[in-house]
Amino acid sequence: MAITATHSNFSTSSYGLMFYGGSNADFRYTNWFGNSNDIDRAGVAVTGNFSNSYFAAGVPSYAGFTTQDMATRRVGDAGVR
Repeated sequence: MAITATHSNFSTSSYGLMFYGGSNADFRYTNWFGNSNDIDRAGVAVTGNFSNSYFAAGVPSYAGFTTQDMATRRVGDAGVR
């Protein structure tokens, strides 16, 4: 089963995401802001697509993360609709 959480807001938490396992996860078009730590990988080799997302604290540069066409401001259609 694939992890998918697109067009979402990960915000105002100690950790936006504890990403400890999985491959080819889909987190595209998502806003990441106000977290103490947006993504904690804990040294595990995981892969995910974070393209077209907004990271207030800067785009993560982990091996296995796809980060293309990153947003420069919050994604407008992310969150509750």
